[in-house]
Amino acid sequence: MIPPKTAPCWKALLTGQTPAKFKMAALAMCVARNQRQALQDPASLDKCVDEVHLFCTKFERLVEQELNVVFDLTRV
Repeated sequence: MIPPKTAPCWKALLTGQTPAKFKMAALAMCVARNQRQALQDPASLDKCVDEVHLFCTKFERLVEQELNVVFDLTRV
């Protein structure tokens, strides 16, 4: 299950507070691109969260396992 986009874990991921190393190249590129954008323009953080969340929702079956590890969702 993908966390809702209002969950603080997304902002933590994009600001670098939650370190992540993804195996799926497309996910890694999407996150890296949005991390750079959020660092260059902190006002765009919400837009970046929206974009990464949309990507993860669209490809939920492919990214779910990696997000479970990064966000430690297995304990929930």
